[in-house]
Amino acid sequence: MAKGRMSRNKKPIRAVNAFTQHNSIKDRRLQVIFSHCAKAYKLVVDFIYKEYITNEELSDRSKPDKARLAQIITDDLLNIIPARMQTIIYQQAYGAVKSNVSLAKFYLDDLTFKFKREYKREPSQSEIKAIKRHIRSHLACKISTKLRNIAADSHMVRIEQAERSKHFDRWIRVMNLKGLKPIYIPYKSSEYKEANLRNSMNIVKRGDRFEFLLNQDAEKLEYTPKCDVIGIDFGLRDFMAINDKILGNRFVSWLEKQDDILVKLQASLQSNGLKPKSSNRYIRLVQRIRDYTKNEICRLFNQVLDLAPKIIRLESLEFRYQSLSKRLNRLLSKFANKIIKEKLQRLVDIYGIKVEYVNPAYTSKECSECHYIAATNRTDTKTFVCKYCGNKLNANVNAARNIARRSCDSLKRSIKQVLIDRFNIFMLDNEITRLSENKFLIRSRSRASVETVVRNKYLKLFMAKSVNA
Repeated sequence: MAKGRMSRNKKPIRAVNAFTQHNSIKDRRLQVIFSHCAKAYKLVVDFIYKEYITNEELSDRSKPDKARLAQIITDDLLNIIPARMQTIIYQQAYGAVKSNVSLAKFYLDDLTFKFKREYKREPSQSEIKAIKRHIRSHLACKISTKLRNIAADSHMVRIEQAERSKHFDRWIRVMNLKGLKPIYIPYKSSEYKEANLRNSMNIVKRGDRFEFLLNQDAEKLEYTPKCDVIGIDFGLRDFMAINDKILGNRFVSWLEKQDDILVKLQASLQSNGLKPKSSNRYIRLVQRIRDYTKNEICRLFNQVLDLAPKIIRLESLEFRYQSLSKRLNRLLSKFANKIIKEKLQRLVDIYGIKVEYVNPAYTSKECSECHYIAATNRTDTKTFVCKYCGNKLNANVNAARNIARRSCDSLKRSIKQVLIDRFNIFMLDNEITRLSENKFLIRSRSRASVETVVRNKYLKLFMAKSVNA
């Protein structure tokens, strides 16, 4: 579950690709460094996490001393990894565990709140332990011990002038293992790359190559909103919908075409006894999907930014497309969620736009005009037709309008409570009379001649809850 509102960072940071010149020899040397750091990272993550499980609290030792490092990391790694690099790996592992612990505490507070609301009492110690086990098993699972990037500081990586070179003007100097000379990576500087540069850099592994991401202080820009709220709905056929139009209607169809290629390639490799990740063609295809997804998501949110909203409201993100394979769905659920959250955080930090998450219950079945809720309102994945007022429009646009009208406080309410709230709004302008168990007469208060007889399971549930209340 997402938090209600995104908070604005005081010092926003952005990462810019340095687009360094690749060299197979230097990439192999970087691979040696990365493999040793990955082994040390796994040991540190396992140690800190086991320590947290045993003591039920996270150690406050975010900066290690020699004795603690010697306790965690094996001697063969201590003898080859420089001390500064050991500290960087430890701090990165500690941050990963701390993030996982914070997520687990968020889920614990959320589930405890729901327990109290459901059972009208505090959970017992055994019930709290059961909740924690559920969180560790299904929600905040044990963190990955795989090192994907190194968050290096100026001691490990720094930029130097390349005075004698004719083709580039900068070196990226990378600290090597003990007893080995530093590695120099050439790259061309630019005003954009080195604007507001920080003394840190991310080294990211992409297959057999490495990318260097320069960290910059992002400047907060002046921004004047032109509209109050824009709701965003993510659909199965149209990727994104806002209050009045569809965005990215070709994105899902493009993904389906790439998925067909991906599945056939994967099957071919496995029939020959090869792992997909051992194929350069497979790696390039996955990277192309990642790059296109990132570019498309950023492009669509830039279109939203052009409308200059004061508040953006959206539902909790989870991408699952029935027309796509499990592998591509898994890639999208991780990568697309990450890109969207990063883009939204950037809108919050740079422009001061408020981003709020809402409870999406019944947004696809509720009419955005009269607020009547019925399962039959949604005829298919594209069309919404209200069975009471006759309002007809795109189903995702209708959902986006409903999301725009909800508040982030709806996250604290159960699905049944949301149903009651929405029908209470509907009854402000309508009167409901029960004719039989699942048959109701609806009369409009403002239009005396308008009355409709409907069969609606949601009305049945609402009436039962209203009587109990």
